[in-house]
Amino acid sequence: MNDQKQISEVIDLWKTNKKQYVKKSSFSAYTLLIENHLLPIFGNKYSIEEREVQAFVFQKLESGLSQKTIKDILIVLKMILKYGAKHKWLNYNPFDIQFPTEREKYYKNLMKELKMPDLKFHGLRHSFATRCIESNCDYKTVSVLLGHSNISTTLNLYVHPNMEQKKKAIEQMFKALR
Repeated sequence: MNDQKQISEVIDLWKTNKKQYVKKSSFSAYTLLIENHLLPIFGNKYSIEEREVQAFVFQKLESGLSQKTIKDILIVLKMILKYGAKHKWLNYNPFDIQFPTEREKYYKNLMKELKMPDLKFHGLRHSFATRCIESNCDYKTVSVLLGHSNISTTLNLYVHPNMEQKKKAIEQMFKALR
């Protein structure tokens, strides 16, 4: 690494370079995103971890920023980090940031409201289906409740004979053979 720099220093160098190549309106938009969002959180750092960026995204969502605005901020952040890495002023590892969907937000709020444990949606769905099957609900009803178009999907995903059921089947076979 040539001369490791703080993110704020890399931002200043990036802005000087970028100003030559973009329209005034684009440069102004970049500057606003940097000053309002990036510098306050990342300016004094020498590197940024993916988990920090993910936490930043969740914090911005909580504060009411739109996903589009946050994605714009991340585009600027990536340009700055790539520029810094190109000049060997900092390390840049690409990050994969996740945005919750509206359904996920609704589900999380509902679970919190109902004082339910923090389970992933598909984990809860799988548990529901499994408990229905274990409670001897008929397979077709469970299939319809889950929205499966074909009962074989339900049978393949949720019906797994347990040890007790296997023993019972073997015992019935032996009784039939006697």
